[in-house]
Amino acid sequence: MNTDQCTLAGLDAAIDHTCHPYIGSAHEEIAQLTDAAAVGGEQLEAVFTSKGAELISLIKGSKQYIFRDKSVWEYSAPVLFPICGGLNDGYYTLEGKRYDLAKHGFSRTAEFEISAQGEDHVEFLLRDSDETYKSYPFHFEFRACYKLERNTLKVEFITKNLSERDMYFACGSHEG
Repeated sequence: MNTDQCTLAGLDAAIDHTCHPYIGSAHEEIAQLTDAAAVGGEQLEAVFTSKGAELISLIKGSKQYIFRDKSVWEYSAPVLFPICGGLNDGYYTLEGKRYDLAKHGFSRTAEFEISAQGEDHVEFLLRDSDETYKSYPFHFEFRACYKLERNTLKVEFITKNLSERDMYFACGSHEG
């Protein structure tokens, strides 16, 4: 069993050029979600959806730094796994068998379970399934972990290979 980890640098919400005065519409959308998880502290408030373990709102004070505007883009900050980017012709071959895999993989549209949550953190878990195995023939656990520390949102992805063979993957995020 292999455990691999890739950690992203914290997102510093003090960068003013990334702000957007979109808070009103975002709160309306968030209020309608049944699968949302929110964490908040004195300086930051973050909201996530279990579909894709996606950050859909990041607010500091009266400024919103991450938001979702579906008229512009379907996502706000999707999590990418088991690939980042696309494959030539949309498929790869492993041990003589062809596997079709969508651009950026399947995690951004997958339903994650909330495996841990507190006032300042939330952890999402995605396990392999019959559906994922069709395009990615590995048994795995993939976690997206978010933690607020003062004015920083720390993001950590943890991938655990539960297969008996090497597992090839990439993970990342795509903040819009």
